[in-house]
Amino acid sequence: MWVESANVISERNVIVDCDRSIAYGNPSGSTEGPSNPHNVGGIIRNNFIVAGADTGVEISWARGVKVYHNTILTPDDSGPAIHYHWNEISHLDIANNLVRGRIWGDKGGVVQHGNLTAGIRDAWFRNAREGDLHLMGPGAAAVAHVARLADCPEDFDRQGRRERTNIGADQP
Repeated sequence: MWVESANVISERNVIVDCDRSIAYGNPSGSTEGPSNPHNVGGIIRNNFIVAGADTGVEISWARGVKVYHNTILTPDDSGPAIHYHWNEISHLDIANNLVRGRIWGDKGGVVQHGNLTAGIRDAWFRNAREGDLHLMGPGAAAVAHVARLADCPEDFDRQGRRERTNIGADQP
C-alpha cells in the first residue's frame, strides 16, 4: 500500500513464500507527493505469514501504522520478519506479534511491546509449511499471554479475544 494510502486494514491473510508479504509504503520515492508519507494510519493484524526471500512485513515512509497480533515465520531466528525503514517512520506501534525472526529498522518513532521473537519452532503450529499457523500442543503452552489490545478484539478465526490473550494471530 503506497502513494497516499490511508487507514488501510490488512487482516486475516495467509501468505506463504512471498518476498514482501505485506508492505505499507515503499522505499522508493513517490511522484504523487514526494514529501508526503506513502501511508498514514492503518493496521496490520491477525495474519499468518510464512516469509519468503525478503521480509514478512515491511513499513517505510509511513506514519501511525499498527502491527498487532500477527504470526510470522522466517526460516530462522535471524530472518527479517518485520522491517521498518526509510524516511518518515513515526508513530509505528508493533505489539503482541509471534515472530520467528527479527523485528528491526533504522528509524525512530517506533514502539515495540509484547512481541515474542525467539525459540519458536514449526512443531508449535498445525502445518507451518502450508501457512496454517494455528497453535497446538507445545506452541499453545509456550506462548505467553498479554493484555488484549482495543484495536484487535478478535483473533484470526474471529474469536473474541479474552482480556489476557495469546501473543500472535491465533487464540487457541
